[in-house]
Amino acid sequence: MLNILKALFFTVAMTLVSTASYAENWGIRFDQMPVGTEYDIKDQTGDKWTYKFVGKKGKFYIVKKTSHQTKQNSRQKYNAMGHFVSNTYNDGYKFKRYPHSCYEVVGRCTHVQSGHKWSGKYVYNIKQVSPTKRVGTWRRVNTEETRDFKYTLGKYNIVVYTEHMYQGNKKFTKMTRLTVPSN
Repeated sequence: MLNILKALFFTVAMTLVSTASYAENWGIRFDQMPVGTEYDIKDQTGDKWTYKFVGKKGKFYIVKKTSHQTKQNSRQKYNAMGHFVSNTYNDGYKFKRYPHSCYEVVGRCTHVQSGHKWSGKYVYNIKQVSPTKRVGTWRRVNTEETRDFKYTLGKYNIVVYTEHMYQGNKKFTKMTRLTVPSN
């Protein structure tokens, strides 16, 4: 009987641990977001981008990204967990993160970025410091490049604020608008 109770306790404990780990590693919650949801992100220079969730195509969630400065559009793909996978611009330029971006994954995670001036292998270490706040560090393998960052999650797990230092300057982005269509 004691062995059965130990086995049951172990099974329940492992289920709770795996569920907690799974829950904290969601990217954007497209599975809960209505199609047509739009949000604007602005950086420290005043540059602004609009993101519009256009739906799911095959196994990917699709987001249209528009720059207010360059008017350049791109199509972003996110996996089933809401993690960024690729960005294809209207001029055909494309960059990818394989297997997906580690930016919103709590713990240690590695991705390879290709098709971009910052191509390479990246190792992330991220800690959850509150239900909506995370801090972390990434480094690009085989370089001296490393960065500490922090961010805040909002509705649908969208990153509503992020900041880091780059070449001695504080860089940040923040959400300035979220519009959810009424059903």
